[in-house]
Amino acid sequence: MTHKFAQFFFKLLQGTCLTDAERAAIRADFIAHMRARPYTQTRAENPLQTIAFFLFKKPAAITLCLSLVVFGAGSVAYASNNSLPGEALYTIKVNVVEEVKSAFLSKEKKARFEVERTARRIQEATKLASENRLTPETLKLMETHLEEHAQTISKLTETINAEGNAEISADIHTELQATLAANKEIFTAVIPEESIEETQTLIAAIETIEDAAKLETTEAVIALVQNEDIPKYDLQKISEETRVLIEEETAAVRQMVETAPETSSIARKFAAVQKITEEGERRLKEGAVRESVALFQEAKIRAKEVSVLVETSKEPQIKIQADENEPQTAPPQITNAPRETIAKIPIGQPASAEMPSPTQAKIEQPLPNTPPKIISYPSVPVGAPQSEIPFTWEAFDPENDTLRWEIWWGDGERRENQEVCESSSCPRVSASHTFTDPGLYTARVRVYDGKGESDGYSFIIDIRATAEEQTSAQEPVAPSERREGESITPIRERERRR
Repeated sequence: MTHKFAQFFFKLLQGTCLTDAERAAIRADFIAHMRARPYTQTRAENPLQTIAFFLFKKPAAITLCLSLVVFGAGSVAYASNNSLPGEALYTIKVNVVEEVKSAFLSKEKKARFEVERTARRIQEATKLASENRLTPETLKLMETHLEEHAQTISKLTETINAEGNAEISADIHTELQATLAANKEIFTAVIPEESIEETQTLIAAIETIEDAAKLETTEAVIALVQNEDIPKYDLQKISEETRVLIEEETAAVRQMVETAPETSSIARKFAAVQKITEEGERRLKEGAVRESVALFQEAKIRAKEVSVLVETSKEPQIKIQADENEPQTAPPQITNAPRETIAKIPIGQPASAEMPSPTQAKIEQPLPNTPPKIISYPSVPVGAPQSEIPFTWEAFDPENDTLRWEIWWGDGERRENQEVCESSSCPRVSASHTFTDPGLYTARVRVYDGKGESDGYSFIIDIRATAEEQTSAQEPVAPSERREGESITPIRERERRR
């Protein structure tokens, strides 16, 4: 547009105007529009203050934030599953992830989960040992965690037992005993030679918890077989049910065991399970029901131990490999006074001192030795001073070792098998003792196989001064009383019962 054209255009507009008719038409249209759409005094609402914003916008925002938190925490929890002691996420794994999972379980499932956690701690130590990364701080941390798990199991099973579920409580201790035995064997086999001495405290802690579990399972068996109120038929039914459980446990690992060398650790342990089971079946057919209960219970523990060994051998970091040419080496004998709990002498030095690779630890195991098992627990009568009280015990050793017995009567007297055995291999022993004074005497009996393994238990003998006191006395049981309100861990329990 040029300057001259603009001047002409605006001059033309100044001379242009609406006619009266046009103005009237526009005015009429405007008024009609206003009447059709009257003015209201409602003010426009702030979209941030509407109900819709609070109902839809804010929950969406909150959900988004929570999703980020949950998925972020879930990622951290997932990443912590494979963490080991000393790593950044290990505390989250043990103190957060596992504790949260445990909080939503029933008493029984929580106790079994604690058994699983106990196995995890030993397996973590095993992996660190295979990579030569064990430190004094790590070992101390493992001991602390194991003690905490053991305390939790003890409290939970005590509650379960008080609720009338003694069988479940005993089964949990059976599972704990087998799990500890299997994982301890693997752990001791992969310890580097230079770390053997510093790991003895951790091994002792594992054995202490294992001893406490053995004590609980043995006391459960003793209470069962010494209870004269339980009919023989019921005991027979218990034996048959336990035998079925053994078959189910062994069926799951039979294929792997059959492909293993006959001299491997797993194969020999599996063979011991079969021998103990066969002996239990023979006793059951002969009518020795009480002995069969003890045998099947022992076979159940050994079968569980084999199952744990097989499952652990599937881990990529650990490969169980027995040396077929390895001669059997007996662990050192313990010569001091026996412990009251059913002691299992520690496994000896690792068969191979060869350094494992950082990716996989090969366990060169010595040929395993199956300990003997006491299978008859005589009832303990109430006696009188100067009166001889007879006892008879019997043990079964699946490897037919020559057994040696020791008996502590609780009054300073002790008998050994040379005086009391009924045969050269000494599976059965008879002994009697005369007490001079009335009182309660804690007696102990233990059987050894000469290869470093043993089994035993303790019981109370009640000597009453008069015939009237003897008549009114009730049959005593193994000492397991606890003071009201006392929190007893497996370690304290073992020390208290010595």
